[in-house]
Amino acid sequence: MESVIFEMGGSPGFDVTGFSTLLAAIGTLITALLIYWQIRTSAQSTLGDLILRFHSDFFFRRRNSKIIRAIEDHRPVLKENGGKFDDEDLDDFLGIIELLDLYIKKGLLEKQMVDDMFGYYIVIAYENKEVRDYIDLIRKDMKDADYYSGTEFLAKQFGAKTQAKS
Repeated sequence: MESVIFEMGGSPGFDVTGFSTLLAAIGTLITALLIYWQIRTSAQSTLGDLILRFHSDFFFRRRNSKIIRAIEDHRPVLKENGGKFDDEDLDDFLGIIELLDLYIKKGLLEKQMVDDMFGYYIVIAYENKEVRDYIDLIRKDMKDADYYSGTEFLAKQFGAKTQAKS
C-alpha cells in the first residue's frame, strides 16, 4: 500500500497511512485490555459463585450441618454407631471436601481461601475416629488406597494430626 502524504503550506508532509495504522494499533490494544478485564471480572464472579455454592452446600444443607454438629460435639455420626446418618450421607459430606481438593488442584480455588472457610471442619472431620474408620473401610472395600485422598490431603495441609480422635 502506498503512503498518502499531505503537505500543508510548505511544512513537512503528514503521513495519513502511518497515522491510521497507529490509531488502529491503539484501538486494538484498548480492545484487548477491555476483553482481558471482562474475562478477569467474569472469572472472579464465577469464583465467587463457586465458593458461595460450596459454602451453602457444606454449612446450610441440613444434613451436612448436622454431620458437622455431631462431629464437633463428639457424638456418633453413622446409624450403625448410634448416630443419625447412613453411609450415603457421610459419603456426600466427604464428597464436598473431595471436590474442594480437586478444584484447588485444577486452580479454580485457592488453598488459603478453602482453609479459611472450611479448614477447621475438614480437620475435625478427618481427625474423627468414626470418619477415619469409614474412610479406611471404603478404601479396603474398594481396594483403592486413594479413596478420599483429597480429604486426607487437605486435612493434613490444614493441620490434622495423623492419629484419629474418638
